[in-house]
Amino acid sequence: MTTYPSSLSPAPVLADEATLEATLDCLLEHIPLEMEGGYTCQDLFEILLRTASRNSSIQHTAQRLQGVPSGNGIRYHLDKSDDMTRVEHDLNKALQSRIPPRCARVNIVLPLTCT
Repeated sequence: MTTYPSSLSPAPVLADEATLEATLDCLLEHIPLEMEGGYTCQDLFEILLRTASRNSSIQHTAQRLQGVPSGNGIRYHLDKSDDMTRVEHDLNKALQSRIPPRCARVNIVLPLTCT
């Protein structure tokens, strides 16, 4: 039986290498970012995934890793996108791209009931 970390678990949620790779590929495919300073989108996404999977902060993650941009450098690249509606659209597109075709064909409509 597969067990998953609870929200209180100290283990990172994206610890499994295959999950990390799939998530990284999905972000690289759907989230366009322009990078400067010798770092790539992959570098940035790896830092963000590490931060999210450990429920940490960008600043803390950047301080703990060597050879990565500073927390301010990471936020600089994130702040370049001033159209959050577009970012949300890109993230939704990325998530939808990974829905298995069989699941995507199922339309579930939940009735709204007021009592």
